[in-house]
Amino acid sequence: MAPGGLDYNVLLSEAIWTHYLTWILQVMPIFFLVGGYANAVSWRSAQRKGETYGIWLRARLRRLLVPVRPLLAVWTVGAYILLQTGYDRALLQFGSQGALVPVWFLATYVAIVSLTPITLRLWDRFGWNALLVTGTLAGLMDFLSLGGAGLTSAGFLNYLFMWGTVHSLGYAWAGVVLVNGLIMTLYLWHMTAMVALTGGSLMLDGVGLGVAIDTREWWLTRPLWIATLAAATTIPFLIMFGRYERPNPHHRLAPPAWQPVAAVIAACVGLGLLAALGVSDENGLNGLALALPFAARRWERRSRERGELQATIQG
Repeated sequence: MAPGGLDYNVLLSEAIWTHYLTWILQVMPIFFLVGGYANAVSWRSAQRKGETYGIWLRARLRRLLVPVRPLLAVWTVGAYILLQTGYDRALLQFGSQGALVPVWFLATYVAIVSLTPITLRLWDRFGWNALLVTGTLAGLMDFLSLGGAGLTSAGFLNYLFMWGTVHSLGYAWAGVVLVNGLIMTLYLWHMTAMVALTGGSLMLDGVGLGVAIDTREWWLTRPLWIATLAAATTIPFLIMFGRYERPNPHHRLAPPAWQPVAAVIAACVGLGLLAALGVSDENGLNGLALALPFAARRWERRSRERGELQATIQG
């Protein structure tokens, strides 16, 4: 922590040698790889049952986007209260940007979900050749952009392009899919938990924040920091919001295909803006970015009500 306040540093920027660790410690490739397998299996199952694309995509969006709502609700209410009390808007924007960075990857994930039928068809036609080509191109792009220093996103880009097509990796992945009941909550809230812990530390005169990155003291205190982060904030968030990963089952009329696609667009734009801009700026709350992820839900509900009314009249 700098003498005048917070000093934001990133380990990858301060310790160049850690770039090479990303070859084996990248989390996102696994996230996309398992997601690709799960969605490929899910889409094939839907086809066997005769379900439409609209029904399938709506179900996938509920699983992915319902857990986002409490996160955005908490940040919206919290930011509004802080702004009303005269809280530093720049600091609020900075903190919310850091906390909502994970939703950028979620927006990408949601967009690729909607393309699963297309990418799966490409896999059926080209198989591992398609994966090999996209992986090679991704690695080359990363090498050129970083000058060979890190290659930090090659694996991520590889699976980003083809995650929706990978379906024959073996049933060993099925066990991983089965235990992901809280993975979305953990993923969405872990950065908010860190911001909350940092805020608590600041209230205690910055305890734990004054250690320089990549020093012996910094590495030795990381286990304590992670344990405190888990116990003080992350686990409570999991307990409070984990239930949103299990939305109640429903039997609604099939929506037209354009509707879940429109929901994808609205959600991706809104989440992308929040990751880039935070929940507020110098003018106050970023209302459009906060509203877009919820807009799709409203469209879906109105369509369902019209469909149910029409079915009742026809019946």
